[in-house]
Amino acid sequence: MQFVNVMHASYADGVERVPQNINLADLYPWCYEQLIVKGVPVNVKRMTDLPPEADLDRMSWDAISTLSFLKLWI
Repeated sequence: MQFVNVMHASYADGVERVPQNINLADLYPWCYEQLIVKGVPVNVKRMTDLPPEADLDRMSWDAISTLSFLKLWI
């Protein structure tokens, strides 16, 4: 597993910043698998759209109040 870290993030007022040197693959293993390993873009309109195998990802996003996201590997 590669080390994946934050290159750019936009935060709402009052939302705690994620440290740049954190390994995102550890916090978002399902998203890492989809995006980095399989090369599949991940577009989530609601956290309830995530499959059961993405529970750790969901908990990590809940911790920073994420409601939706689009992840692309370029």
